[in-house]
Amino acid sequence: MYVPVGGGTIDSGTSTSLIIDHDTFANGLILKRNHASNAASIVFKNTTGQQGVLFAISSDNLPYWRKGTDTSTNYRIWTSDDFASSTVSGALQKSGGTMTGALAMGNFNITGVNALSFNDPGPNEGISWTGGNMKIYESPDDLTTNSAGNLQFVYGTTRRLTVNNSGIYVNGSISISGQSLTNTNVEDFKETATNYKNC
Repeated sequence: MYVPVGGGTIDSGTSTSLIIDHDTFANGLILKRNHASNAASIVFKNTTGQQGVLFAISSDNLPYWRKGTDTSTNYRIWTSDDFASSTVSGALQKSGGTMTGALAMGNFNITGVNALSFNDPGPNEGISWTGGNMKIYESPDDLTTNSAGNLQFVYGTTRRLTVNNSGIYVNGSISISGQSLTNTNVEDFKETATNYKNC
C-alpha cells in the first residue's frame, strides 16, 4: 500500500499507522507550509469531531493551541523558558514581584512568612475575617481618617481596644479570671493590681 504524493489517508485499523525511524535530531518529521508567515499545523480529531489544532506562529516562533474548531482564539503554550523569563506578561516570578490585582488563596494557607508589611495605614486596611466580626488595623481613633494612628481592635464598626503611645484604651468591660471589670469597680481593680505589683 502506498500513499499518493498528492496526499491521502493511512487507514491502519488497529495497527500502528506510521513509525518514523531516524538517527538525527530534527530530521524525524518536518511539516512545511507553503506560506511566508503562516506556520504549519497539526489537527487533532476523533470520530466525534475536531478537538483542536496545534501550531506555531512564525512571528515569535512559539507554540499555540486552538480549541475545537475555533478559528480566532490562540492559546499560548508556556514552556520552562517562559517561567524563567522576567518579560512574560501577566506572570509573577518565584523570585518576587509586584501584583497588579488581588490574590485569592481559596481558603489555603500562607506558610513560612518572615514578616508581613502592609502598604499603608488606614481604616479597614489591616486584618479582617470574611464573615467575621473583628478587624485589626492602624488608624486614628475616629476609624475614618485614612492616615497613621493607633493599633485598633474593632468589633463590627465599634472600636473596642486601642493601643497607643501611652498604653491601652478599652471601650467596654474587661473580664479577668471570671471577674468583670467595669466603671463601677475600676478603683477596686486598681487597688488589687497595685497590691499584686507590690507582692
